[in-house]
Parts: sequence; structure tokens; C-alpha cells
Amino acid sequence: MSASAQIPACLATTVCPNCSYSLSGLGDTGICPECARQFDQSQVILYGWGRGQHESVATAKKSRMGWVIFLSMLWVVFQFNVFLFNPHGTKYILITVGALAAITAYSIFRRSDTTHPGQVQIRLSDSGAVQYDNLQGPGELERLLVTQGYWIPFIGAAALLVCYRTGSIGPLSFWIWFVAAVVIGVCAMIAARKARRELAGMPDNAIADANAAYIKPTPWEKLSRDFLLRPSKGGNYRLRMEIVTKWLTRYPIDAEIQCTAQQAAELDKYIRSKMEAVRPPDPRLLEAIEQWKRYQEKKAH
Repeated sequence: MSASAQIPACLATTVCPNCSYSLSGLGDTGICPECARQFDQSQVILYGWGRGQHESVATAKKSRMGWVIFLSMLWVVFQFNVFLFNPHGTKYILITVGALAAITAYSIFRRSDTTHPGQVQIRLSDSGAVQYDNLQGPGELERLLVTQGYWIPFIGAAALLVCYRTGSIGPLSFWIWFVAAVVIGVCAMIAARKARRELAGMPDNAIADANAAYIKPTPWEKLSRDFLLRPSKGGNYRLRMEIVTKWLTRYPIDAEIQCTAQQAAELDKYIRSKMEAVRPPDPRLLEAIEQWKRYQEKKAH
């Protein structure tokens, strides 16, 4: 069965994933007339707003923006006790509040610069699941940080070396933080090299598609079967998919998506089929479920 045949009709792509141009009447595959990017029906495209770790001023639903801003300002309030005992505390407070206000204003400005149906986009395909929280395309600052940001930990390592030479930091602290900074810098340099290579192959009109250079899909085999898909306020649904490791839990997908009850039912089947295709359930578990069903049926009669 082809990839396009696996996508339920109610979840078919109707707007260009890259620029949000309407694809009505253009067929299942083709070239978007607006951005000249290729489109097809090989993936499920969902839109909505960020939740949990993905929720910010730039991605939050309008009804929740006040709450998000309040929580970010609350963090500054908690830092007051640290600033108050510093002779330059007032200056630090003003700098922190000013920086936070500037970031908030920039995020609000950026979120208005999109024509997509939502502030975040989720793509589900054979390769896995990915959530893009920046549909306006990566800005120049973000490009600079991703492609050249590896210099920051190296500069930090150099600063630590100077502090160690001048006696401002002890040997133990120096070696711990110096090694950590170098390791982070090397890892960031490798990631930056890959990002530069992929960005070089991206055309100028790759708006939302340019996210692929920064964020890779999470393979289905790494995602937990215990994903969340439940009704939310306003007729939307909360979709959350997690990666559980020995040390922590990450949520590569966490959003309030726009979909109907029929679409949610088909989406649930689609996700489960993808997970079972790469990681079939334990036959013993299936047998236990069947025995439980037979027991319940017998008990009902």
C-alpha cells in the first residue's frame, strides 16, 4: 500500500505545509503555485498551539498568553532575593526585566507574521513525528545561533582558563566546567556543521520547511505507546507524544490541535498503526487482553 493511501481522507493535506497556500483543486501531488515547493499526501499535517514544554509567548493560544507571560515574569520575582543582596542588584533587575520584555515583544511580533491555521505544525509520516514551533521561518538570529553558536561554549572555556590563571576559580571547579564547556562546544560544532549543510540546500522560499534543518523527526520506535489524545476546550484536542528513557521523559509532540471528533478517531488509528508497524505488541499481552474481553462478556451474560 502506498504512503498516500495510508492517510485517512479526513486528514488529507489541504494547505501548503510550507506557506499555507490553499491546495484545493490541485490534486494529491504537485507544486505549490505560491512558494513552488512540492507537496503530496505522504504525511499528516496538523495545526494548533504549543502546550507543555512547547508553550511560549510565540506558540501559546491567545486565551493562554496572559498566563504564559505571568509565569515568565514570576521567574524574575523569584530572583529578587538573589538580586537584593547584590550591590548592583537594581541594575541586574532592570536588565533582566528589560531583556524579558524585549523577548516577549519580539515573540508577539513574530507570531503575527504567519498565515498558517495555527502557531505550531505537527507532521506525521513514515519517518516519524515532528513538531515545528516556528512557522514564520528561522530568523537571522536563530540561524546565527544554530550555525555559529558553538563558539559560545568555547569562549566560555577560554574565560574559565583566564579565571583559573588569575586564581579566581579553584582547580576542581575549573576542570569540571572547562571539560563540560569543551564537550558541549564539540557537540554543538558537529550539529552546526550538519545544519549549515542542510541550510545550504534549502531554497530561499523554504519558510516552514526550513525547520527540517533544525529539528529532525522522532522515529516511531522511539515514541512511547502511551500517547495522549483527548478532547480539549473549544472543540480542539490535546496531542502529546513522549520519549521515555532511564533518566528523563521528553515530549517531542505536545500541542492543542484543531480537529473534529472524526479526525481525532482516525488520527488515533493512524498513530497506533505506525507504532505497531515498527514495534508489534507482545503476543502474550494480546492474549491477556482477549481473555479479559471473554471474561467480561461471560460475566455480562
